[in-house]
Amino acid sequence: MEDCRRPGTRVWLLMKSHYVAERFSSLIRTVAIALDVLPMSEVNVSCEEKELVEMVVKQAGKVRIEVNPDDEYATKRVLLILNKFENRFEPDSIMIKRVLYFLRIDSWSGCHKEIRFLDEQISLELDDNNERELHLLNTLAGFMRYCRGVLFENSALDVVNDEQLVTGRPNLEILSCLNPEDFRARFI
Repeated sequence: MEDCRRPGTRVWLLMKSHYVAERFSSLIRTVAIALDVLPMSEVNVSCEEKELVEMVVKQAGKVRIEVNPDDEYATKRVLLILNKFENRFEPDSIMIKRVLYFLRIDSWSGCHKEIRFLDEQISLELDDNNERELHLLNTLAGFMRYCRGVLFENSALDVVNDEQLVTGRPNLEILSCLNPEDFRARFI
């Protein structure tokens, strides 16, 4: 739940939407069970409060938390895109743009925020020796790098030019994503 407030978590939370829904369902069931076994006759509360607890228990038993159909559709689209990448096919750029529009990722810097978050999660998974989510995290990071480089390449130049015009200095956020090793000649 902490991830909901952080920048760059949109694609990750979309892909984990089923997990989040399951966690909320579990939490609601737990609260309902705790209230149901609470010995109300031994607790000094008013009749109205007892009725309120009974109503909450009854309503919690009826609650079904489901993933939003739009989120479900976008999740399937992302999985289709990732599958295309894994099979070495270039996915349809219109489908990618629709997914990014749905996630409100509309710029080079938006992709970069997603990449930074995903890279942090990858590091945490590696530090914890927890490889369960590693494949998904790596493929999502690759997907966002693709989007940043292919779909938003010109907007990165616009960001640099606008930043330089306003401050007279280059935008260091763009430079921070570069890996010097990528530019070194490799000789075997």
